[in-house]
Amino acid sequence: ATKGKVMWVDRDIRDIDRWLEKTGTAPTLLGAMVSNNPNLVFRLRRGNSTLKSLRRALKFIKKYPNGK
Repeated sequence: ATKGKVMWVDRDIRDIDRWLEKTGTAPTLLGAMVSNNPNLVFRLRRGNSTLKSLRRALKFIKKYPNGK
């Protein structure tokens, strides 16, 4: 069960990275806009953040598909 969750999280982080590349947004800016934490994206990539934070970032990139 854990492996499936890890793959799901990895996919979501790749979605965030694709959005960052597509919009030209810096990871620190996304983190600051989503959670007032400029290190959020780096923490997500390291697996050092919560699923709640991941969901907030995903909600943001879906709301603003072309950047803010």
